[in-house]
Amino acid sequence: MSRSTLIALFVAAVLLLAACDLPAPASPTMRMTPDQIQEHLDAAWRALDRGGRVLWTAVNSPYFPAEWPPTKTTVWTMYAYAQGMEPGLADAVRISAAWARVERKPGDEYVKAIDTLTRLDVVGTQGNAPLSAGAAATLAQRDAVTEYALKLIAAPVESDPAAASMRAYYREWLRANGVFAAQIAKSHEAFFAWTR
Repeated sequence: MSRSTLIALFVAAVLLLAACDLPAPASPTMRMTPDQIQEHLDAAWRALDRGGRVLWTAVNSPYFPAEWPPTKTTVWTMYAYAQGMEPGLADAVRISAAWARVERKPGDEYVKAIDTLTRLDVVGTQGNAPLSAGAAATLAQRDAVTEYALKLIAAPVESDPAAASMRAYYREWLRANGVFAAQIAKSHEAFFAWTR
């Protein structure tokens, strides 16, 4: 084949691939402001191959520290994963692996978003039951707990009411989301132990 024929075939292949509706590959690490995170996660969610049987819903975990007690350089990670209902499955939801994660450090004006998957697959099944009023009230403290946690550069003072609220929040979240929590436990062992 001549060089011009090869070039023409290459151009045709590129144009054909561009016209296909293929899922986008996982994007590289992106730095952005905290205000841009949800917009990025929403776009990444729309690009995911979610299959057809499970009716997936995007879920964001709270932030978890890479080390405990935290320091001023501790990386806090929020995981984006999915829970889904499946026909024939009662009182439970399917759980996916994390399809993205967001990393931030105390006082850093930028965060990193890292898309890790292009397709959702079931990795477990989580039983679900109605939350008690107390559990719902504890989980409703997410924003206040997040703000407090992301400012920590040392172990919190145990007598501080904010520390008690943080521990109660994470304990309840881990109890209600045990299947996903088991997937990330090795990355946050010391912190999980602190919540108990």
